Amino acid sequence: MADNLLIHGGNENALRTLKATGQYRGRVKAAYLRPPWDAQWGFENHEAPGRASWLGMMQVHLRLVRDLLSPDGSVWVHVDDRQFADCRVLMDKVYGRSNFLSTVVVQKPPRNHSPHFRGSHDYLLVFANNASAWRPNPLPRTVDSESRFQNPDNDPRGPWRTADLSYPGSREDLRYEVVGPSGIAVQPPDRRSWRFTQQEFQKLDLDARIAWSADGCPKLKLYLSEALDRPPTTLWSSADVGTSSQARQHLSGLLDEMHQPTPPPEQLLKHILTIATRPGDLVFDYFGDSGTAAAVAHKTNRCWLAIDSELNVVRDRLDKVISGSDPGGITREVNWTGGGHYDVITATGPNGESGPPELGTDEDVRIQVVTYRKDGSIAPTLDPTEKYHRSAQLEVIRQRRELLQKLREVVSERSTPEAVVQRLIESNHWIFGGEYTGTSKRRDLFPRDQHDILLVRADQSVHVVELKKPGAPLVRRYRGSLIMSNEVHEAVSQCKNYIQKMDDSGATLQTIYRTEDSLEYDFLRARGTVVIGNPDHVEVPGVTRQMVTHAIRSYNADQGRVQVLTYLNLIESAEEALRFDENDLESPGVGGEI
Repeated sequence: MADNLLIHGGNENALRTLKATGQYRGRVKAAYLRPPWDAQWGFENHEAPGRASWLGMMQVHLRLVRDLLSPDGSVWVHVDDRQFADCRVLMDKVYGRSNFLSTVVVQKPPRNHSPHFRGSHDYLLVFANNASAWRPNPLPRTVDSESRFQNPDNDPRGPWRTADLSYPGSREDLRYEVVGPSGIAVQPPDRRSWRFTQQEFQKLDLDARIAWSADGCPKLKLYLSEALDRPPTTLWSSADVGTSSQARQHLSGLLDEMHQPTPPPEQLLKHILTIATRPGDLVFDYFGDSGTAAAVAHKTNRCWLAIDSELNVVRDRLDKVISGSDPGGITREVNWTGGGHYDVITATGPNGESGPPELGTDEDVRIQVVTYRKDGSIAPTLDPTEKYHRSAQLEVIRQRRELLQKLREVVSERSTPEAVVQRLIESNHWIFGGEYTGTSKRRDLFPRDQHDILLVRADQSVHVVELKKPGAPLVRRYRGSLIMSNEVHEAVSQCKNYIQKMDDSGATLQTIYRTEDSLEYDFLRARGTVVIGNPDHVEVPGVTRQMVTHAIRSYNADQGRVQVLTYLNLIESAEEALRFDENDLESPGVGGEI
């Protein structure tokens, strides 16, 4: 079956069949469930018989989803006040209280018809398959989400905000006079000192990183492009995640019929998938209805499973997404133009009907598979395993190539800061080679000392990566020879010192990781890599790129546990590995259009 799969008709029988085949067992990284909550289930009367039916239905569905989750997967159940308490108890029972992650409050416009309180929020109940293995992804900072960042002087580095240049305490060497463009001489306030030496201050000012007020007071510029991503919070405003009325307006212009009165906005699902998944992960849009989770997963290069009713709303919507005919939602934000494909499973019971069976039944299911492409044609039939493998592999290669191209563009700029490079590289361990299986989320192994990336090998040994500026000098001439620059020597020494600390504290670190994170890392066999500079930025007269490469190889030959790479070396090695993987795949078949 394909990496994108639409289940048409009764969902329980189809899901039991999927689980039995093992095709998707343990692969779903995030599941989004928005259970029905209209009067047919009796929620207008808390004691109505429909409530018991709803509880039974939800318990069955929650268990089915649990069995498809990956070890580090999560389930997000979208409910309102009427369902919240019952659903929390059910999820505690099915997933275990220890796997509860959070309750997210989602703002929505107040309801006008309530006789008591005007409800202005929904809930997202978030549980993990294994809370100790689940880690949230940070949310990127944007101009919209960070209104404090402005760009009144059209700084080419983008929006910025200011920070105080002084700090409490009086140090004579840090109390000096500075003069701004207005000609006014200022010193730090009483009992305070500048945060930088006079030489460092002058460098910042020459680099236009000081903002001067009209009265001559200096402030440090902090740029949005250099700010660390923000961890997710539990209160989501409608300004960040949209509203159902916006989603309804979007879908009313997209679909002929819209049967979901309060569809979730695509911005909300993008928020969820950013936190819970990465490109290439599998997303499950369980109840379907409006197909928002599947549509957002497709637009953000995730794989997806979705369930469609007999009304074909989800299928109609996904056809518009694939053909590039959906201009709303997050389309412009993610530059979506169409593409991709999906399979449809028509699940029918023994009597040939595709509707949902009675709860708890285990009848066999007949499955018919049809693949739909961007141009509306039906793709040729391949062996399901072959088709899935090739399609998924080509999609991963395409996404990785895009990342490498973006990284190449970033490091081509001499002034690019380390933080920007780190955001691109830190979660993509494959860039460093196939021997690494992941990265550690923790960067604070030692007080007041952080590494940039900690790679993990299959044998659980670790590898420290230090990322330095792409514009850092690589080589210099010394008595007619080409040797490494002071910046390279300093970076290597820093990496060696970190590894030495691991040697000294390895047993203690292993105990901490085992106790707090349930991870068995081996810190006693650590090695390191320093990624620094770009040969294209070398300004030493007469020195070519090949000469720089040769000098670095000679330097590495004399090193023990630390090697030096340039960003160009890193990118070209990763690109060569992708070419090798692509050549290893067969060329004909369904996966040609991703």
